[in-house]
Amino acid sequence: MFTNHYPAPHLAAHLLRSIGLSLTRRVNHRLPGIAGAFARRVVIHADGDHVVGALGSYKSPAWSLEGEHFDKLTVTIRHSVHQAIDPQVYAQNIFTTLTHEIAHAYTQMSGLVGTIGPGLAEHTEDFALVAVRLGLRVVRRPNDPTVVFTPGLSAHGRIEFADLINHIARGNLAHTSGTGYVGPERFHQLVARATGTTPGAAASAASTPDPTSSSFTR
Repeated sequence: MFTNHYPAPHLAAHLLRSIGLSLTRRVNHRLPGIAGAFARRVVIHADGDHVVGALGSYKSPAWSLEGEHFDKLTVTIRHSVHQAIDPQVYAQNIFTTLTHEIAHAYTQMSGLVGTIGPGLAEHTEDFALVAVRLGLRVVRRPNDPTVVFTPGLSAHGRIEFADLINHIARGNLAHTSGTGYVGPERFHQLVARATGTTPGAAASAASTPDPTSSSFTR
């Protein structure tokens, strides 16, 4: 059952982190270590402020707090491409973006080269292998097979993660505005200790330069 109530951005971030935790636990046998690494260091940024630009991004590290590093995984939940579509299609699109950025997270955490080229905008074969194991559909540009895209989930991915997609659909995130951050408990403890404010307000004070990032635009 769907509702017209739109959750606060921090609740949207909490939902997406919960989905990410469930997803990474399920695929940990295919991508060893992904569940623990995601749980320890990934902060979900639910961005309801932007409606154009990248659908998502991954920045590593985004915060350095008392010598501990945390990464930021952004999902643009109110992007214009998601508006006026069926809630189930919206949920599948959001899940695709989240999963794509988790693929970037795993390549970086594993010491693999996931992106190359100007602005680190081109995906590698290592990235493609990780993406497939996460249930993404990998396609290649016909005139240049080295150019890799993940326009959606594979048929198997849609079946394997149908319950997670339905959970996003029930969350009714499409019109949530504002910005929410939810990460590991340790991250929030360190932010509170360092700033006494919310993670969003602490980002500029605690953030390090962004040496590694990816952006997903399909």
